[in-house]
Amino acid sequence: MSYQATRRGLLAAGAATLGAAALSGGAAAQPKTGLPIADRLDGQVYIRNMALHAHYFPGQVCGSKLQMMAQGDRRYLFSSYRDAQNEWVGRCIDVTDPLNAVVVGDHLYEGYQVQVAYNRGIGKWVLMTSATAAEPQIDLTRGKNLKAKGLRGIRLYDVTEPGKARLLSEWSTDRGDPRREIQEGTGTHRNFYTGGRYAYLDTGADNTFSLYEYARATGVQVIDILDPARPKFVSNIWVPGQRAGEEAEHRKWPFAGNGISIPSLHGSYVVPENVEDGGKLGWGAWSVLGVRVHDLSKIARPREIGVWTSPDPDGGGLKLHTVDVSRLDRGFVVASPETFALQCGDAWYNSYVIDARDPAKLKTLSTLPIPTPPPGAPYESFCQKRGRFGPHNAPHQKAPGTVSPSFTCYTFFNAGLQCYDLADPSNPRITGYFIPPQGGALDRPGSYIRDTDGVFVEWDRRLIWVSTSTGVYLLTTPALGEASFSPAGVRGWTLPALRHWPTA
Repeated sequence: MSYQATRRGLLAAGAATLGAAALSGGAAAQPKTGLPIADRLDGQVYIRNMALHAHYFPGQVCGSKLQMMAQGDRRYLFSSYRDAQNEWVGRCIDVTDPLNAVVVGDHLYEGYQVQVAYNRGIGKWVLMTSATAAEPQIDLTRGKNLKAKGLRGIRLYDVTEPGKARLLSEWSTDRGDPRREIQEGTGTHRNFYTGGRYAYLDTGADNTFSLYEYARATGVQVIDILDPARPKFVSNIWVPGQRAGEEAEHRKWPFAGNGISIPSLHGSYVVPENVEDGGKLGWGAWSVLGVRVHDLSKIARPREIGVWTSPDPDGGGLKLHTVDVSRLDRGFVVASPETFALQCGDAWYNSYVIDARDPAKLKTLSTLPIPTPPPGAPYESFCQKRGRFGPHNAPHQKAPGTVSPSFTCYTFFNAGLQCYDLADPSNPRITGYFIPPQGGALDRPGSYIRDTDGVFVEWDRRLIWVSTSTGVYLLTTPALGEASFSPAGVRGWTLPALRHWPTA
């Protein structure tokens, strides 16, 4: 069965195709705040320099991350959505024919922060999901959620047969029996797994991760899952000052005691080349603690070699959420934040292009321009539009094809998907956008605050998948070149760590 609303039907519902006046180059001014807040949700669609080809699951909250696996010429997207009981549910979608995508498996797995990879140890596709103690994970190690029940770690599934998921194992980050009713730590959030020997978990591994200002104290746990049925602990990575017994180090932080800063890893810890294949570097965005680079050549004892911190003043929220290392071959990475408060209640944090030619000497190159509302929008600042405004996710770094050296895009919550030209990393430009209608209802803020959340790019077919609070959209842009909608086997994958994945 295909779940699709036509492009014509969506546009007829109120889309506006806008002119070039909305595009910008160079760093923009800070967003305007203190303006009247919109008294309704915006049901309009705004699109510039992009084309909309399909809309799946209209009205459904699908704002989760997207992951892909391929078999022959068939391609499958894994994602999660909120069901009628507001629980996260996992499914697999056959997108071989992207204009007629078909759900091949529903209610597949438990958890929603998915990672999919071809495991070289067992020769099968393996899916990893996150398990947390509570949502949100605030004050977990200060008592509020210490007695929360359930797994705090990950689940691993064999998903080699599309539409089916067979549980292989569970792992508790406190290294105890995952079947215990109550475990320690925060559980995991945004993990990273390429199918090699090691997986990298975003976690406060146990209750010693107890020193922080707000939200979570988390680092990285490295586990060996070459045999995913039998995970093994390898090491923990953290910043001194995060754990009990490190109070003296904690007090040295310039933001210590302010009650608002988040000294934690939050987005994935990215290792672009497998350690067992000769890779050495791991990259993480640790919010107010900066972009931090570790030498992993001695995986049981990782060593920090480089740090870059955002120059923006602290003001709450997540100062750095993601570091995109897809263009290390061009000598730079992009680090971006995440806002939590509605209507720009947090301080504004910029996204930065960072010179990474020497990981031990990271330097600022530029900031990404800040989106402004398109002509015709009923507000002059996205801070007036209901919901959260700010970047969240770049295209996932594990994908088919070769990453464009100059094009990228970011989901921006209520500002939709924003596209950037990075041809000159010292002067990035906004080149287009797609802003879907807001879903939900005004009296239920949780129904619309993550409007546009996940993005996945098939670099080889030049297709862009976007997950939102009103479904999943299929887009293209001339900035990527002519798209292909035909079935096609994958001839290569993005990161060096993925070179053992199957190809056509």
